[in-house]
Amino acid sequence: MQFSFTHIATLTFKHGYFSQGECNTFQLGLSEETKKCLLDLNLLIKPFDSGFHLLSGAPELLEGEWRSLSIQLNLKDSFFLNFTDLPDFNPSNSLLYFNNITVSKSNNSDVCYLHPSPTVDRGSLVRLCTDVFPLEGFGSEEKISIVDALGNTIRKGLKADIQGPSELGYCAIHGETEKFGCYFFPNSVFKKPIGIIELFPARLFEEMDHTRTLSFNISFQSQKTKWRYLLTDSLFWKFDKLSIIDSKKKEVFFTEKEIFLNGVGAIRCFESLEKIQMQDSHFGDFQMVENYGGDRRTGKIIIKNLPRASPEMLYHDPSFKDALYSHIFI
Repeated sequence: MQFSFTHIATLTFKHGYFSQGECNTFQLGLSEETKKCLLDLNLLIKPFDSGFHLLSGAPELLEGEWRSLSIQLNLKDSFFLNFTDLPDFNPSNSLLYFNNITVSKSNNSDVCYLHPSPTVDRGSLVRLCTDVFPLEGFGSEEKISIVDALGNTIRKGLKADIQGPSELGYCAIHGETEKFGCYFFPNSVFKKPIGIIELFPARLFEEMDHTRTLSFNISFQSQKTKWRYLLTDSLFWKFDKLSIIDSKKKEVFFTEKEIFLNGVGAIRCFESLEKIQMQDSHFGDFQMVENYGGDRRTGKIIIKNLPRASPEMLYHDPSFKDALYSHIFI
């Protein structure tokens, strides 16, 4: 048994929702091909709460090795998509895809992001496909190229000449009118992950520095919503002049309106003037007060510490496109 390993790289998941900055929401999965590749190259993946370390018993084996290590990301937190800003992501037909070929550097450290932008956005989304490439948007006489993650052309021709994918993995489809990435999963895969990380050992070897460990981040941005405090208790009707303020900034952040809820009827509602970033710990000091004066008089405090928004209570208003609200019942 080998006891000495070189620490090649560390990958950490970051998320703006969590006050400590790191994200413990993923369970890692490995394909059989990746397990074999790890064995062949004398590599170990050692997970920790918010990421994993990559250890090597023989770093020289990584040189020139372009078989990818494919690491599946499965969700442990069912509310991850509620508190994460992922525009256009639909788990039924899209996938988060990251690799160590397309990276961006942090300005203030040696950390590399495994996505083009500082945080995960549309650029990390690829389409899921099973038996055929998603070519519906291309013209019948349009020239199409299929390239792999390394930029190698694997198929080329007119739309009618392009046959379906033959193996699991990533490719990019380049046409004359559009281009996008896709990832092939055969129908035999029952549970598809939310994301895939592909690490190419040869690129790791090229980037290796024997004085330090390679450091990679995948950084997610927290969802921003308009907060609605819904006053469902009838006792609030006896207060004529209620306000919700930030007690530290002494500013009014909410406007009052009346809304209707099915089975409840008309209720008083305080809606934030701007979208507020969701966090696991309350970062504001919102208070409900009565008779809050324009001259910054405090007024009578009705509720000293209002609860924060929860990812469990999101509401899409069909009347407004892209309107996303956090409902907080008090």
